[in-house]
Amino acid sequence: MRLCNLYHATSRKNTESILREGLKRGHPSNWNGMCMQDMLYLAVNPETARNYVETSDTYQGEGIDVFRIDAEKLDQNQIGYDWNNRCEYEDDINSVSYNADIPAEFIKIANESASGGTIHDFFGTDWYERIMEVFHCENAFARE
Repeated sequence: MRLCNLYHATSRKNTESILREGLKRGHPSNWNGMCMQDMLYLAVNPETARNYVETSDTYQGEGIDVFRIDAEKLDQNQIGYDWNNRCEYEDDINSVSYNADIPAEFIKIANESASGGTIHDFFGTDWYERIMEVFHCENAFARE
């Protein structure tokens, strides 16, 4: 099964270095209180990625660029549940964590508006099953 695209957004001041060097883990977080600091976060649609930047603790209105990443090029073993975005329903899952750097050649500018995109667009992939397993375990634990 062909995977869909994932999206990452950033303040425009970071665009040139990302297109040149790729997305690198280990940068300071844009949010206070992130529980997983050394991860990259990828949204399942561009609107969600843009919204994460607009509402972050560090965004100062300098413009936003959205990047499209071909999920098929990513290592599925490095994709996981985004613990910072705990969801009540499967349909609410709109981002994933990625525990590896993403090379520049996997990244394209995607400032065009593309709507839709939920975790279900990745149904049938190994990492969809892994994310859903964590999601269901977390919800079962919360109900106890």
